[in-house]
Amino acid sequence: MFLTRDRVYFYRIFFSMKTIIAPTDFSDVSLNAVYYAADMASTVNANLLILHATEAPFSRAGISSASGYDEISTEEKLYNLKKI
Repeated sequence: MFLTRDRVYFYRIFFSMKTIIAPTDFSDVSLNAVYYAADMASTVNANLLILHATEAPFSRAGISSASGYDEISTEEKLYNLKKI
């Protein structure tokens, strides 16, 4: 395989990664991206950081209206992801 300057640059960057961050919202599409990132991290011997960030809902008065916020469900999803 002929290596161009661009490919050499790509491989140098790709194999120098130390940590890969994989954001997820636990949808099927984002879990597929997490699996891809896990394979990539394994290939280049990098750490994998899975990121799940949510916005805590607040009303205008500044009082939390977290009725739809389900922290237990998020913890269960993270636990299930760790089992894989």
